[in-house]
Amino acid sequence: MSCFDELTLSIHADGELPAVQAARVDDHVAECADCRRQLVALRGEVAALRAALELPEPVAAAARPSAGFAAAGLGLLSALVVLRLAWMATGEALAAWPDWLDPTSVGGALNLLFNSLFVLLDPGGSAMSFSGSWMSTSLVLTALGLATAWGLRRRPRRVAAAFCLVAALLAATPAGAAETRKGTQVAVTASEVIDGSVVLMGETVRMEGTVEGDLVAFGRDVTVRGEVRGATYVFAQTVDLSGSGGGGLHAFGQWVRVGGSAAGSGYVMAQGVTLVPGSRIEGDAFLFGETIAAEGGIGRDLAAFGRRAEVRGEVGRHFEAWADEVEVAPGARVGGELTAHLPGEDRLTVADGSVVGEVSIEKTERPASRSRYSTPGFYLWRLVGLAGALVVGAALLWLAPWLLGGRSLGGVEVVVRLAVGLAVLVAVPFGLVILAVTFIGLPLAVLGLVAWAVGLYLAKIATADLVGRGLLGGPEASFKRALAALAVGLSIVTVATALPWIGGWLGMITLLLGLGLLGHRVWVRLAERRQPAAGAG
Repeated sequence: MSCFDELTLSIHADGELPAVQAARVDDHVAECADCRRQLVALRGEVAALRAALELPEPVAAAARPSAGFAAAGLGLLSALVVLRLAWMATGEALAAWPDWLDPTSVGGALNLLFNSLFVLLDPGGSAMSFSGSWMSTSLVLTALGLATAWGLRRRPRRVAAAFCLVAALLAATPAGAAETRKGTQVAVTASEVIDGSVVLMGETVRMEGTVEGDLVAFGRDVTVRGEVRGATYVFAQTVDLSGSGGGGLHAFGQWVRVGGSAAGSGYVMAQGVTLVPGSRIEGDAFLFGETIAAEGGIGRDLAAFGRRAEVRGEVGRHFEAWADEVEVAPGARVGGELTAHLPGEDRLTVADGSVVGEVSIEKTERPASRSRYSTPGFYLWRLVGLAGALVVGAALLWLAPWLLGGRSLGGVEVVVRLAVGLAVLVAVPFGLVILAVTFIGLPLAVLGLVAWAVGLYLAKIATADLVGRGLLGGPEASFKRALAALAVGLSIVTVATALPWIGGWLGMITLLLGLGLLGHRVWVRLAERRQPAAGAG
């Protein structure tokens, strides 16, 4: 018999070869001194790595149905780390590329977030270029994540050791992280110059100095009166932007007042948005609010979304509004077309003394439509959703059966699961926001948001599994019987949530119960994994 290759021997040293092939390897090793020495060396290496990383002994492959599930999560995290290192290594060569291609930096991730929200509103060609770059970045992340996940399945200890090494290098590398200032009252005085980006977090935030990079500010009351050479990102209840910015302007709040200038485009979402006289946004302006008053200057296009939109200043090119009322005041100027999406023509006011190009009105009143139950598409999409959920559920039953199944629940347990589901639905996003305000926590917050969104989808499957098993089989059912029970449960849940009047309420109960089931099972799974470690200690 010819000798086995090093990969086969290494997998055997890890204890991951199928039983039949492992027996053949053992028979050969008993007769081949060279392979025996190589296998002994590989097992010594595995033991050393396990001792260094404090990894538990490997269990049989049949007892590890969730290995791929866990590997995929760790693989995606490691992909982000590798991408970050690659970005730093090629930073000089790619200096001219947009910073949002780096999803692990503060400005890059936030810019990616805002551009994802507003890119579809851009009437120009930037949407195509942005979408192409975003898709390319996503493909890179996916490929790296899958490659690392495959490596974790084949050589988990070595890949885990490499990941720990990469993480240590990342932590030790001066990645140019933004300076962070926290406190009840946070201020940058007029005489201060911050060489780089800065994150300001506090009850009251005042920025009156100079920031050479990007500015990120969180607080209840944020005022920016200094100069920001990069982009400005502000999240606050009350926002006053009276300084100058060398990049884009991004603001979320309840009341936002823009009194300064921005060399890039402006993205503002608030209850009340005001561009005061003398303010200037050189690029496009996307304004979302109940009331919008554009009294300053906008270099290119203005897109306004709200109940009432007013233009009292100057718009360099086109003005498009989705609102209940639109007014162009005396003395205002719109260099291009005015397109108003309104309930009626009487909701548009173009005052005498204003300068406006071609005016068009598109009515937003929708004609009476047929009942959704009378359209074939309604049933078609329900069947498509049912089939997709069944495929995903079958994959969970095969890869992570612990995530589904379980005994029937009593009345009190159902109430408890509903409460847990409500906590997961509401508390997780708040926790992710808190995690995202730190430079280190932003990539983890993005991963958490993805996991939370996946959980929302899997909640329906978890509830359907509980219903189906209650009707057809218990937690110890075979795979085929469990799949049949899941199909029955999904059919019942799909029909119930599509019923008129009560379908919405049943859908919410399905979501909360499923989130509670998933949260409880993940918690139990983690507790089971901690128990052997505690016993060993």
